[in-house]
Amino acid sequence: MTRLRLIGATLAIAGILPATFGILYILGGTWLMTSLHVTVRLVTMGTIGSAMVWAGLWLWDKPLRDGRQKQSRVEL
Repeated sequence: MTRLRLIGATLAIAGILPATFGILYILGGTWLMTSLHVTVRLVTMGTIGSAMVWAGLWLWDKPLRDGRQKQSRVEL
């Protein structure tokens, strides 16, 4: 596994939990009953978590410098 793929996997896995909490918080409607600073914290956490997941997936699937796609070495 290359270093970029390892970084990408780590970012994506680390971003899943904050993204999930932030999204569930927004969709759950509990932000209507909480203070502004709690809402800002959780929305920010969800945004950063989502960005971490997307950046991790982008690094995981990033093409090589000459434009070719990485070959998978999975053998059955």
